[in-house]
Amino acid sequence: MIDSQPEHSAVASQTLTIPHILFKIIRLFEQPDVDFATLADTIRQDPVITARIIKLANSVYFRQWSEITQLKQLLVVLGLDTVRQITLLSATEQIFSQVQPQLSRPVSIMWYRSLFCAQLSEELAELVGHTPKEEAYLTGLLHRLGQLSLLCRHPQQYQEQIDITKTLEQIESLERHLFDTTSSATASAEMRQWPLHSFMCDAIAFQTLPIEQLTDATPLVRMQALGRLLSESTDNAPCVARAANLLFGLNADVVELLRQRVKEKTDAMVCSLTGIDGGEDADAAEGFVSSHDHFQQLLHQQVQQHSVTNVLNNGTGPENKSAAFTRLRRDLHLLFGLDHLCLLKTESDHLQGYDDLGCNPQLARITLPLDNSTSLAVQTFHHSVIHCSLDFCPEDLSIADRQLHHLMDADALCFIPLPHRVQPTFIAAVRVTKAQWQDLQSKKPFLAMAAQSTGERLVHSHHHSLQTQQQRRTEDDERHLQLRSAAHEINNPLSIINNYLFLLAQKLDNDPQAAAHMTIIQEEMARVGTMVSGLKHLMNPEQTPRTSDTVDVNDVIERLHALLTQSMYKPRQQTLHLELDRSLPPVQCCGSSLKQILVNLLKNAAEALPPQGDIWLTTRDNLYKNGQHFFEINLCDNGPGLPREVFNRLFQPVTSNKEGHSGLGLTIVKKLVDQMEGEISCSSSASGTRFQLLLPRSLPERSEQSHA
Repeated sequence: MIDSQPEHSAVASQTLTIPHILFKIIRLFEQPDVDFATLADTIRQDPVITARIIKLANSVYFRQWSEITQLKQLLVVLGLDTVRQITLLSATEQIFSQVQPQLSRPVSIMWYRSLFCAQLSEELAELVGHTPKEEAYLTGLLHRLGQLSLLCRHPQQYQEQIDITKTLEQIESLERHLFDTTSSATASAEMRQWPLHSFMCDAIAFQTLPIEQLTDATPLVRMQALGRLLSESTDNAPCVARAANLLFGLNADVVELLRQRVKEKTDAMVCSLTGIDGGEDADAAEGFVSSHDHFQQLLHQQVQQHSVTNVLNNGTGPENKSAAFTRLRRDLHLLFGLDHLCLLKTESDHLQGYDDLGCNPQLARITLPLDNSTSLAVQTFHHSVIHCSLDFCPEDLSIADRQLHHLMDADALCFIPLPHRVQPTFIAAVRVTKAQWQDLQSKKPFLAMAAQSTGERLVHSHHHSLQTQQQRRTEDDERHLQLRSAAHEINNPLSIINNYLFLLAQKLDNDPQAAAHMTIIQEEMARVGTMVSGLKHLMNPEQTPRTSDTVDVNDVIERLHALLTQSMYKPRQQTLHLELDRSLPPVQCCGSSLKQILVNLLKNAAEALPPQGDIWLTTRDNLYKNGQHFFEINLCDNGPGLPREVFNRLFQPVTSNKEGHSGLGLTIVKKLVDQMEGEISCSSSASGTRFQLLLPRSLPERSEQSHA
């Protein structure tokens, strides 16, 4: 007996199929108008491709629903590009397999019985009124997936000691003795990890139990047991008739007619694929064996035609780095059953841990010098060859290797270079078991191909990113030039307006109130000039001058109150109330930014309020939050509150329906508050809206001691 535990997580990635179906599916993808229904009808003839599709659809990469019902629905969710990739990956893997030719006959027999059982289960579901029928079909199609896996893992021993034409009960008795597991247990354990919200796993796990134990099982479990018996028993009619009666109350004649009808249908499929009429299982298998080499050669030509790049890339255009790593994880999961990896990035003189998922911050602290480190990761970099820690004594591993094992919670790691031409751009450290590493020995060329493809995608992504950055810089330079030109043109009329305001102010010297209003207008015009001058720094925020003034916040608010009451609130019959904390001292901040923030908030409030509405503007000194010292400005109104869709997009640019409005008022407020290193928050209900501003209480040097 082989002393090893079955590697359930890799079942779907370790099985082979007949080349006929793969060839047919690839040819379908060459049709420009291929539809999901036609594709599903072909794919559902093959248990291996179907298993891979169900497994991927239920993985973290695509899982979006709670029930598996129809293969066509899974294809629609995955998309044609992903299904095409799965098919090409399977075809490429089959070509690289070193044991595939000698397994053509047993694989063909298993394929025939799987298809026969699937159609029997579907007919039984129709007969007894079970829905969905597709669930019964898929269960029958996958019921020998574990047997295919054990055959591919132990090809010589399985063929020499197990007669593949025997019943599944007889086969599993020998499997249990040889491998300490059975094909049903292997397949059901794998399927439970997908996971399926269905009794499909139970149906496969219990399919060889005595019929008497299944009489109270769910319909799917009973259908699979009967369908499996019908698919492999031709000389034990009494046993089959008894099972049909116990499980569903069906008589022998009905069951035999069903079996004959499905047998003719299955043989017709075999004939359409091979051109040879089917007989019993072995006869049907011989048809596949005799045509195997021909279709294998056709399959090889198809894969060559699509090329390595197309096999491992769905042609969707440049990917970013994150998408490339996601695709690598998906390919390793789909092809090799490998689900856990970390990355080491190639720097000028060392390998650096690269936490691309943001879930393992310790990884970024791993640094491996390229000149003197004995780490397997560094050896992988220098030789561009896959290494595994299982090939070395544990005590010979470097400290860095042991730390990586600890971070990955792994007994063993496989180090895979992701090369571009010669030098790897990244090293992938993948968690493996002993059985997985043994299985990978025959797949190293294919694994290297997948790694090469990822390396090429990463370099292509880097080049695309550089080109995009250069294009953005060029566009920014053009916009910057346009803004500088616009600012220059705007300053010309501003200068003329300021000159005439100066002359007008001289004529109004004898009217103190008019002179005061004129002063406010001049200050606001000066502020407009300052904002226009700031346009030339808009494209380079880091070059924007950070002005800091000694600002009397209460005085700024009172001056705005005088200006806006006359120009904005009185015409709307609204009232602006002030409640100012007179203990608030002058602070160091950008006065123009503070004024812009207040004007935008007060203007928004006025436009949102109905006539007779009230607005309260208050200040408060000495507020502490998270160890920081702030002063507070609150703006409240008694309006109807903000609509939910507006509140959910607060501080984001919106398209304004108001004439003369850009929809950027609150966006500018948030940006200015952030530049002042402050905070802004909003609460809104049917009784009104409240904005709270917290700005740093930074005092002028002379005032620090007196207000400490």
